[in-house]
Amino acid sequence: MYTSGVAQISGKSMKRILLVLLICLIAAPVDAAKKKKEPAADQFSMKEVQAGVMSFADTWGAYIGQSSELLAIAVDTPEARLQVKKFQF
Repeated sequence: MYTSGVAQISGKSMKRILLVLLICLIAAPVDAAKKKKEPAADQFSMKEVQAGVMSFADTWGAYIGQSSELLAIAVDTPEARLQVKKFQF
């Protein structure tokens, strides 16, 4: 067995080490869940962020739609109108 620079660990000790590691892995998520707090007053909740992003996307989509309609009216050639219509949602 290759043991250069590594201390040999007996089978019994290895089982104890693995058992301790297993207990730590099981206990860690429980401790993290207990420590979870409400967001601070200067932080946004996930629902607030989602509502803000959705509002921005709706507004941006409306502006693009209105602008492309105005552009389709303003252009002179049918090819340009077709190009604008392809860009619309």
